Amino acid sequence: MAYIGHKGSKIYVLWDGVRIHHSRDVRFTNQLWVDYINQQQQETIAAITSQPVTQPIEPTSYQQATSMPEADKWHTSMEKELNALKKKETWIEIPKAEAKGKILSGKWVYKIKDDGTYKSRWVIRGFEQQLNPWDETRAAVVQGTTTRILLALAAKYD
Repeated sequence: MAYIGHKGSKIYVLWDGVRIHHSRDVRFTNQLWVDYINQQQQETIAAITSQPVTQPIEPTSYQQATSMPEADKWHTSMEKELNALKKKETWIEIPKAEAKGKILSGKWVYKIKDDGTYKSRWVIRGFEQQLNPWDETRAAVVQGTTTRILLALAAKYD
């Protein structure tokens, strides 16, 4: 389906080659489309309120953060995050050939705080990790019958 436009804030107009569809449930997988929709929404809000939207947009990817006008602020916040992680010795870098398990990928998450500071976080995609159920720590649990027998014996020989 091809994107034609939108009505309001969340109704998308799509064309499938035969007819026009109106839908609220649309998932855009290409980042360019997501950026375009966000821009259109900002313009729509600005037109409705007759005031320009002054809030900066939070990027959703590294490529978007480095291509924005505020790229220097995002670079600074990413450097602060990396320095903090290195200072806390969060991980140990090893050559890829020496890795014994699966290497988990990560991504940058960006947030503009209420006070206007730019915050970047490096997060690991934990959903890629497969846990082995036999490596979990388990607690020893006593059956109720065993507990009652022990208490009865303790009461008898006390």
